[in-house]
Amino acid sequence: MTAILSEARIYDDLAEFYQLWRDACLGRKASESDEVKFLLEVFASSKSVKSVIDLGGGTGVHAIPLAKHGFDVTILDKSPNAISIARRNFSEIKTVQSSFETMVLTRSFDASICMLSSFTYILDEPGRKHFYRWLSDHTRDLLVLDQGNFSRYPKTFNDRFQGEDKHFSLKVARDWYIEDRTKHTSFLYEFVDKASEAAKVLADEQVQRYVTIEELVAYLGKGWRLVALLGDYNLKHIFDEQSSPRMICVFKRVRD
Repeated sequence: MTAILSEARIYDDLAEFYQLWRDACLGRKASESDEVKFLLEVFASSKSVKSVIDLGGGTGVHAIPLAKHGFDVTILDKSPNAISIARRNFSEIKTVQSSFETMVLTRSFDASICMLSSFTYILDEPGRKHFYRWLSDHTRDLLVLDQGNFSRYPKTFNDRFQGEDKHFSLKVARDWYIEDRTKHTSFLYEFVDKASEAAKVLADEQVQRYVTIEELVAYLGKGWRLVALLGDYNLKHIFDEQSSPRMICVFKRVRD
């Protein structure tokens, strides 16, 4: 028998399935090792980076490998489920449960990273101002802000994906439309437990507002300089609006 549950969030309610979901939707493009290697190369450009906060770090896809490389890493995420999984996978990882719009963490970090378009889920202007003000005030050296290159996304899109791991198979139906840099996405997931053959069909709705380079510069203020604009997780991939899959901004604090 198939059970249907609405409004199940892959980043929260379904966090235990995040890796399966990512592999199903992105396939070979879901290369966490390449993303971590990229971050290590960015940090190598500044000898001062020892502490890092991974904003929207979820289950620790990037934070845990960085911690294993010797960085003092903290995950900030609003999902208690995702944070619990991160701790289970690596007990030494530091975590803070908070949304971007309400974060009040007083500690500062050498570098702040926000990967995989996480900051695009901030939909209201007061929330965006709060988030970027926190970044500016509590980051000592480097910022890495990663989002998809929304300029090359089609205005409407629908596709179907599938994947599996040892315990579950997953089929994903994804549909979106974009209006005024805001992407509205509907997901339908069908999970099948391989052992029991029980199936669940779950719905997920996501809304993202993409942020232009000019907006990022304005939000962060005069204390920051854009030192790299990249189109993928590779320091040699200079951003091209027409062809790059990502839009990754690396900012460095301006010293007086």
